[in-house]
Amino acid sequence: MGADIHVKGNLSLGDEGELVTLIQSWKEPGADEVDSIELHSDNSLHHYPHCLGSFRVIKVTDEKKVLFCKRCGLRLSIPISLINIKDLREYLKK
Repeated sequence: MGADIHVKGNLSLGDEGELVTLIQSWKEPGADEVDSIELHSDNSLHHYPHCLGSFRVIKVTDEKKVLFCKRCGLRLSIPISLINIKDLREYLKK
């Protein structure tokens, strides 16, 4: 039997639902652990509850990257300088 899967890092996407992070761990991850998760396609970033698709992170230019939902096609353009969940949360609050 594997470790539990924890749904964390809920980031509002307005009318488009939320971006959540699925973390498989034996213990409940703390807020600092969630905030430090890097934004790249290898992490479990999901579009919830809208379509339950997973997000890819695609570098578009030297200044921009896109979070792309592989199921519904939602695209969120973000600065390349955003490194982790904490950076993305602060950016989305603006």
